[in-house]
This record gives sequence, C-alpha cells and structure tokens, in this order.
Amino acid sequence: MKLRCPACGSEFDLDQAVKDRDLEELIQRAARFGEDWALISEYLDGFRLRRDGALSIKKRLRLVKEVWEMWSTCRLKWGKEEYLIGRQEFREALTQVCNRELLGLKNHNYLKQVLKAAARQTSVRLEKERRDREERLGAGWRDSPSSQSSLSRGAGKGEEEHRQDAGATDMGPEERKEFGQLLKESLDMGRSAEERAAAKEKFQELMRRRQCQAE
Repeated sequence: MKLRCPACGSEFDLDQAVKDRDLEELIQRAARFGEDWALISEYLDGFRLRRDGALSIKKRLRLVKEVWEMWSTCRLKWGKEEYLIGRQEFREALTQVCNRELLGLKNHNYLKQVLKAAARQTSVRLEKERRDREERLGAGWRDSPSSQSSLSRGAGKGEEEHRQDAGATDMGPEERKEFGQLLKESLDMGRSAEERAAAKEKFQELMRRRQCQAE
C-alpha cells in the first residue's frame, strides 16, 4: 500500500515502513542480550519450517519479546506456577534446546519444559550459596558482593539491564544502519552459511564493543 506524506508530499510503501520499524526495534532488543544474542538467535531459528527457510522480521521480533520477558526477570510463569531460573541455568537450557536442532517450533513450550527442570538446578545452587555464606559469616568472614547470590538481577531492571538498554537506544543513524544491515545479512537465507556466520560474528563484535563503552 502506497501512502503520501502530508508534510513533504513524497510517497512511501506502508509495508516497507512497518518492516523498517520492526527491524529497528529488533536491533535494539538484540543489543539488550549482549553476547548472549547469538544463542538467542540460534534458538529462534528453530521456529523456521525448513533448515534453509526464513523467519520474518515481524515474527522474530514477537518471539524475541516473549523470550526477553523470561530472560530479563529470571522467571518462568507457566499456568499458576512461577519458577525462578538463574541466568547460568537459562543459558544451559537454551543450549540444550539448540543442540536438538529442532525445526517448526510453534511456541516456547519445549523451552519452558527444559527451564522448569533448570529451575530445580537454580534452587539447589542458590541454597548451596546461601549455606556457604552462612558458614563464612559464622566463621567471622565479611561477605562481599561477589560472593552474594549469582541469580543475575532477579526480577525488575537491574544495573546490567539498564546498561544494556542505554547501549541499545543511543545509537546514531549511521550506527543503526550498520547494525541493521548486519542483522539482515545474518538472517538472509539467500546468503551462504559462511556469509551469515560472518555477519552474525561482526554483529556480536559490535555489541560487545558497545557494552564495553557503556561500562
């Protein structure tokens, strides 16, 4: 559908405008995951119908939002139950799902099943950390921030997430364009696997660089 800008009178394609907007939001959300984006992207590839198939930007964005809701809060809500999952166990769960090399996923239910099991591992780990802290305190040791629970910023926005958000939203036009181009190349099934991998690696490197600058 062609629309005309009321300000300058130029015509533009509505569908393309929506795609560009979705792509920009996807870039920002990908940056929030930092170095973990490669793992998230690999998981999302499981929603393709064929190994050489593509996943639309719109659908990928929707899936990213759904994963982010679990990832950012370290919590899984399933039915009436809520499970606490540490970032370490979340990564291991994603890796386990990716190693299955699944295709045609319809929803996140398989990941949620793995996360449910991972929640038990988180519980065991946090309990061990709690006991270790109590033993250190009982022995007269002073607890340090590094020895406190490593859940990685449980519910709500923590320091790390705020830093990632800042890095994702203060891009200039040229930087956004570069990120967008690399992201499109990494998802373009018309390119060879080597070209997609190279684009993904460069995208990751740019995000790592931005995070270092933000710190």
